[in-house]
Amino acid sequence: MDTIHLQCSKIDWDKFFSLVSSMSLFKNEKIQISYFENWKSLFKKYDAYSFVLPNACIQNYPIPFSLKIYNNPPVHFDAAIHIPNLIKSLAQENEPPIRLQSKLLGTAIDYSVDVHYTSASSEPLIIVKDSFNERLILIDGNHRAKYIKNHNLEFFHAYILKPHFFIDNPRLFIRAFDYCLFHFWFDLQFFLRLQPSQTFFSTLFSFYEKTSVKKYSCYPHVKAALDSLLD
Repeated sequence: MDTIHLQCSKIDWDKFFSLVSSMSLFKNEKIQISYFENWKSLFKKYDAYSFVLPNACIQNYPIPFSLKIYNNPPVHFDAAIHIPNLIKSLAQENEPPIRLQSKLLGTAIDYSVDVHYTSASSEPLIIVKDSFNERLILIDGNHRAKYIKNHNLEFFHAYILKPHFFIDNPRLFIRAFDYCLFHFWFDLQFFLRLQPSQTFFSTLFSFYEKTSVKKYSCYPHVKAALDSLLD
């Protein structure tokens, strides 16, 4: 196994979770408290671990997220994807990329390269689908996207990955912190939008919420993956 390196963490997780836990995800207070306490303990335990050598130059892409918590200013953060490891993982999956129309670039799919390139790799672009906010996030292939648009190519090939693709492999991220943050954000988005389909009595909320956390939260998967790798 590759060496796991420690980095200095400067985030006050007590302060962060004091703010985040003000969002009411669950009506049952015990479930609300335990949900955020579990995630906070995971961040505190592993946030200083890095999967790359200190000062190593690794191709990575920071996926940007923002979180609006009531009347507070939005919290902005990034989760850095380890691109070389991601490419290796996709090769092992042996799933073919899909063909997309180039008009999606710059509209449904953002890219951010201003430099003009006379040539570009023909490798598929890699995109993460954020279905909660209807975003397609380009995480590898900015230069190729620019080349495709500049040369008016009609189609391109890409992998479109859903968040669960990343859940069992922390090494697809630069740090354990990035891995936790990525899945915590998607976990929050899920429970913020989850509503019981039918509730005849308010007492059913507790059972419904407890079942939902157990069934849908990615926290147990994230914890198990990090414990097996770093403990």
